[in-house]
Amino acid sequence: MGVATGAEGDGDGTLLTAVVDVLDAGQKIVLDRIDLAWIEGRATATALATALVLALLGLAFLLVGWCALNACVVLLLAGVLTTAQSLGLVAGVNFAVAAVALVLARRRADTSTGSERAVDHAPGEMPTRGESIDDATLRRRDRSPARIARA
Repeated sequence: MGVATGAEGDGDGTLLTAVVDVLDAGQKIVLDRIDLAWIEGRATATALATALVLALLGLAFLLVGWCALNACVVLLLAGVLTTAQSLGLVAGVNFAVAAVALVLARRRADTSTGSERAVDHAPGEMPTRGESIDDATLRRRDRSPARIARA
């Protein structure tokens, strides 16, 4: 690994050799980090693909089960109602449950993004990067005239 530097008694030769050794070690570390990132990336991609396949398989079986359950309810109601009435009742119940689920999901999405609360703030009072809306509210309250007068 040494580098020929000319004169043997030269102090610069050991310094140059040390610099080359440090650069070689740094290069090896960088290459090892790249290899590690590649291995971790492949492991993450494999885990993600496996999870996706299992989720799709689970959803397929869930859909088949839901259809079978609806068919059973229709057949049970067919003894009391006509087939068309029982199908309409089951479809109506499914649509009502789906509508409630979508409304709840929409409310949850609006709440989690804070879109309705962000409109209440003036442009200078919007949260800074890494700061939540609640932190911006506290920052605004700290600058209020009543708070300054008490201090």
